[in-house]
Amino acid sequence: DRILWKSHPETHVVCNSYGCTDDIVTSDHSPVFATFEVGVTSQFVPKKAPGSGPEPLACIEWESIEVIVKTASRSKCYIEFHSYCLEEAQRSGENTSQSCDIPGFLRMGWSAKHLPVLNPILPDLEYLGDQHILLSVKGVESCESYGECCIAMRSMIGSMAR
Repeated sequence: DRILWKSHPETHVVCNSYGCTDDIVTSDHSPVFATFEVGVTSQFVPKKAPGSGPEPLACIEWESIEVIVKTASRSKCYIEFHSYCLEEAQRSGENTSQSCDIPGFLRMGWSAKHLPVLNPILPDLEYLGDQHILLSVKGVESCESYGECCIAMRSMIGSMAR
């Protein structure tokens, strides 16, 4: 009786139609259908071999990261970084700051020296513009996930790219 969909930030997904059928009755719910318009990214082919030009190879560096998670726990956490543009998942060190400004919520921070420099499999800014990075905040002792977010690399590239 419903259709759920999700997409990465800054991607194109539009529901064009939604409906149900009245002539199929197998339970108290009617089967539903929908059509979507979905933006597709093409396979990236670099114009020249990485590192063959004068421009430096791209990497992803973090100045700092601050998160607020809903939890009563006070355990130390780390961040896992997942992306198709990385050879494998990367992991930060433990959070360097922690406070509880609002009851039931924990604010944690990581400084640059506790965050990994991410080296994409294809260090090209044009390629990275179509990529996303999933950040997962996990407890050091339990590996329990306290929260996740997905960042569109396109929004991080541009005036901040060096």
